[in-house]
Amino acid sequence: MLAQEKEKKLLSIVIPVHDSQDYTRECIEAIYQCTRDYEVVVVDNGSREPVPFGGKIIRNEENLGFPKAVNQGINAATGDFICVINNDCVVTPHWWDYIQEHMVNGADLVGPMTNKVSGPQQIHVPIYNDMEELGRVAGVFHAENFHKYMYFYRLVGFCLVFRRSVIDRIGSFDEQFGMGNFEDDDFCLRAVEAGFQLRIAQDIYVHHYGSMTHHAMDVEYDKLLKENMVKFTKKWGKKLEEGLITNKEEGYYEKERRF
Repeated sequence: MLAQEKEKKLLSIVIPVHDSQDYTRECIEAIYQCTRDYEVVVVDNGSREPVPFGGKIIRNEENLGFPKAVNQGINAATGDFICVINNDCVVTPHWWDYIQEHMVNGADLVGPMTNKVSGPQQIHVPIYNDMEELGRVAGVFHAENFHKYMYFYRLVGFCLVFRRSVIDRIGSFDEQFGMGNFEDDDFCLRAVEAGFQLRIAQDIYVHHYGSMTHHAMDVEYDKLLKENMVKFTKKWGKKLEEGLITNKEEGYYEKERRF
């Protein structure tokens, strides 16, 4: 038992991939450069060309959808913490160290800030043209927003870190959302309902190219979005309308704080 515990990685990074090999390569390279005490689990979701990765990889003959791929990666992961990250994201120096600080201070699920996403996690930062410049921008951003965070009921799944205890209690991603969209909203609401703390880390910046996998899949994005919105509304609409989840404490989720 003790030997198994020693082998367990602190952070398991799950990366679903469907083509977009250049983005995947950049994503993994940034993880190598900027992270410690981790493992990477790549889920090749029916790519037409081999994914450029020599580590732990799960290969699907066809695209089974984002939620299914995430769940496959989680099942293969060994860490006490799990990061689900899009293959078109580029992490920055010390990102995992900073997220751990939020975890130590009470967060169960954490999402960073970025340049391209819906909702309050999107910000504008100075222009950067390479990894070195991105690292400098992220470093200045962290210093200027040191230990700043915000409670919120929704963390976008472009880069989402959570304790294994979360999935032990609420389960993994809901596969009814097929190719993807709203599975992260659903996961977060289940976490909120179960009493977990969700936190936007307003002192961490991760680059996100945005929607590269959906472009590679050549799917009708708007149609997919509408179909999954119907599924999400059917599942959560009444509870959201009645404020049974997101208004547990007046103003709780909108407050910006520091620790």
